[in-house]
Amino acid sequence: MLNTMISRLSDISLRAKVTISFVLIVICGTAISTFLGSKIITRSMLNEALKQVRHGLNVAEMVYAARLDNVRKSVTGAAETAQLASALTPGKEGTLPLVLSQLRDKNRLQFLAYVSARDRRIVRALEPSARQPDEIPQPISYFVRQAMSGKVVASTSLLSRDVLMQEDPALAERADIPILADGSQTAAEGDRISQGMVLVAAAPVIAGNRSVGVLYGGILLNRDEELIEQINDFVFGAKQEGKGTAGITTIFLRNVRIATNVRGASGERLAGGHAPADIYRAVSLEGKSFYTRSFVSGSWHLTAGKPIRDHQGQIVGILGVGIPENPFLDVRTSMMMTFLLVAGIGILVVLVITYFITRSMIYPLEEMVKATNRIAAGNLDQKVTITSNDEIGILADSFNKMLASIKTMKLELEEWGRTLEEKVDKRTEELVAVQIQMAQSEKLASIGRLAAGVAHEINNPLAGILTFSMLALEDCDDDHPLKESLEVIVKQTLRCRETVKGLLGFARQSGAAPSITEVNSIVDKTLLLLENQAIFQNIRTVRNFDAELPRVFIDAGELQQVIVNIVINAVDAMEENGSLTIETSQSPQTQEILIRIKDTGKGIPDDALPFIFEPFFTTKKVGKGTGLGLAIVHGIVTRAGGKMEVETSPKGTIFTIRLPMAIEEEEPDEADRQSQNADPGAGKSS
Repeated sequence: MLNTMISRLSDISLRAKVTISFVLIVICGTAISTFLGSKIITRSMLNEALKQVRHGLNVAEMVYAARLDNVRKSVTGAAETAQLASALTPGKEGTLPLVLSQLRDKNRLQFLAYVSARDRRIVRALEPSARQPDEIPQPISYFVRQAMSGKVVASTSLLSRDVLMQEDPALAERADIPILADGSQTAAEGDRISQGMVLVAAAPVIAGNRSVGVLYGGILLNRDEELIEQINDFVFGAKQEGKGTAGITTIFLRNVRIATNVRGASGERLAGGHAPADIYRAVSLEGKSFYTRSFVSGSWHLTAGKPIRDHQGQIVGILGVGIPENPFLDVRTSMMMTFLLVAGIGILVVLVITYFITRSMIYPLEEMVKATNRIAAGNLDQKVTITSNDEIGILADSFNKMLASIKTMKLELEEWGRTLEEKVDKRTEELVAVQIQMAQSEKLASIGRLAAGVAHEINNPLAGILTFSMLALEDCDDDHPLKESLEVIVKQTLRCRETVKGLLGFARQSGAAPSITEVNSIVDKTLLLLENQAIFQNIRTVRNFDAELPRVFIDAGELQQVIVNIVINAVDAMEENGSLTIETSQSPQTQEILIRIKDTGKGIPDDALPFIFEPFFTTKKVGKGTGLGLAIVHGIVTRAGGKMEVETSPKGTIFTIRLPMAIEEEEPDEADRQSQNADPGAGKSS
């Protein structure tokens, strides 16, 4: 079938092929542009909507704060009125409930009460016949105490149903809201919100330059449609879209709506619904502002919420706003339809233009066919005479240049010869670099042999010096004039002995017995040995071992020596205080076992990093090291077929040891090992 399709395509005229190609390109480009444009426009519009939501939430918080400040000003103003002062004069106390009621209504408060500083008697703005409880309810007592001390306080607070009943039974009835089941939230029959979220303020009442009592009052936010509409108008304006407003505003008591302009199918306000779980978790439990996409009242909205805190700083509710996505998506859809219409017109224009272009292309191509037929007949001097500047003209010019290029082939071959010589020179330079590296390796080996000889020659007289100086020191009294000098001799001789021991270790290139070794066991035993040392008292050791780690082929003692040297250097770099992390892992791609030793020290200077594996190089203070530890480590790892890698920064250093995974057959049997031990030179070239 594929061959049939190809055959049919080959029978189509060039004009049809070009036309079809152009149309397909335009259609594909339009589809891709439409898809990407839709994504970009959608993201841009939703980002703009998110900005509006962020701004709206800040405005809503400002309106809420302004309402609280208005309550504070109303209570403070009422406390300073001459009308209240007159009602507090002796003999007129009976008019106080009526005066409080008038002040409450005048200042648009929903409850107002007076507390006497002398006997803590409470008088509320109720009918004179109503019962006046003498107890100061919680948490009103907090505001009363603050006002008694001369402060004016205002805050959001939660009042129980009993407290609301004391202030005004109508408020208790308004605060009672049945909890609805919506989304993933469920509510049992009879579940209700009985608490009221209120804006409370308290102010001292001053008479004759002294505080005679406290006036407190406030408003209930449960079902407070006026505040919701005020916030909504400030945030979104009074614009109507369909049956709803341009946005939604909600106050939650914990995670239940107590005041909102979200409406149900029949137009009722959906008080009692739950806050989206992600907003409740982020705002009420974590105490931060949160922005998300929520399904509210039958459509998707971009919503945001901020915590509402009481006078103790506890989160008691959420102030939330949101705007619907549909208006933004409708604009997106309208723009994309316009784009598609323009693209359709463009396709028609392309068809017309393509028709005329193909007509202009056919004639010069026919001329080229005639010219190529003459060239095929043997006329190599034939040239194509098309002079157009389009692609066909370029093709004709390229054809003529191709004929001319045959004459210059010899020159090109000579140029290739010169290029080959340059490559030979480059490879020669690389070989020279390898030879230099081999010479450096031979130099290190020579240094090792020289170090062994020097160490052997120095060790015997050094032992004599140490022995006789220690004997002489034992014969000296504490006040002997040579005691201090002998102590210096002993100390410096011991230091020389350690240097000689390091030289012997660096020079010793044989004597190891490689075997198939488990890395985790060796590393763990080495750390257990080192952790008992005094220098590890303030070092925190972290082990991250790969439990499925394959084994390696190396002498276990040499591997332990490698770990000891690197760990001791790490502890010295951390100045015996920090965190040491040892990790083991495997790299299946390279068939290697990785041992990483990380410290939190001060790192290795950049100018010292290239020399850390060279013998006798050290950055430690005089007397702290010989400069042979890392050189020995490098030699052991290299002999085992591995590599060393170092990463360093001012925050610490990471040494990575890469060892090849062992093949089980590589471990020699006991007879071969005894043969090698009996003849150490066997198998080595001289």
